[in-house]
Amino acid sequence: MAYVADLLTVSSATRVSTLACTTALIPEHVDYLKPDEARKRFAVIPQLNLIAVDGAKHLWVGEPYVHRVLSEITQIIAPNRLPLPTELPI
Repeated sequence: MAYVADLLTVSSATRVSTLACTTALIPEHVDYLKPDEARKRFAVIPQLNLIAVDGAKHLWVGEPYVHRVLSEITQIIAPNRLPLPTELPI
């Protein structure tokens, strides 16, 4: 699996075919790539679904952000499994 940032270095044709259905979750508070900059850098991928996660930090620190990221991933790969549980059954 390639990271989107790594794919920015390959040709446009390769990018478009490789990233046909790509979703990028971008945390608001990260030094490397903030949502506004991500929109500019990833503009070469017209079918990209960029989701800016307000309040989130690098590495998705904090339970609300982990839940948000996991929910977004589940929405893509197994939407029938939503909503994700927030507690373990005892």
